[in-house]
Amino acid sequence: MAKNLNKNRRFKEGNKVKIYYAPLFEGYTTAITDTTAGGLFQIVATFTADLNPETFQIGDVCALSFGAGVISAITQYTITVDFPNSMFPDVDIMRFVGTEYQHVYIFSTTDENRVLEDMIVNRYIEDIEQATFGFMKATYNLQTKATLKLAPIRRVDEGKLSQCLISKGFVLESCDTEDYDNNISTWVSDFPIELSGSSIDPIHRRAYLKQRKIESKSYRAKSVMEFLLIG
Repeated sequence: MAKNLNKNRRFKEGNKVKIYYAPLFEGYTTAITDTTAGGLFQIVATFTADLNPETFQIGDVCALSFGAGVISAITQYTITVDFPNSMFPDVDIMRFVGTEYQHVYIFSTTDENRVLEDMIVNRYIEDIEQATFGFMKATYNLQTKATLKLAPIRRVDEGKLSQCLISKGFVLESCDTEDYDNNISTWVSDFPIELSGSSIDPIHRRAYLKQRKIESKSYRAKSVMEFLLIG
């Protein structure tokens, strides 16, 4: 399905998101190779550690520094990660990857003890900072900071909110997971590399928890979580 791209539209106010927390794996890549072919955005991440003892599997989410995608293959030392067609404006993924040495979290998509579902986006904010240099103040970088505030209501006896709030890593998944075709005609070819993690319309967003608050009353708890979106 062709669709005009709208940056981060999947995470706008009123949309629902799913929170993956308590990562199964944390490590560092030693190399990232672009294996994009046939319109499918894809990279292979290489690690020095033996991955065979790990418990993650195909279909889980791999969060790299530049963005998050779904694992489609695993070998002893490599992970293949697929990204949606609408995530990048052209097929040159390495333009947006940055360094090949990146911090990685992997999250389970099937373990119900590591997932919070149907969280409604209460507020979405983007702040853009323009960096300049030289006497003429030429623009050389645009830094975009995207923050997302969730205010879900859940029963407190399951303990999921407390577990989620102490997690050391997060990935947010939009309820809209359709893999739209990339309509690059809506974007100029020299658009700024820095684009909230260099992605346009991702399904998964790596996130840092900036602020958290829980208010308990009777059998219900109101939590406010504010995330900084990465990738």
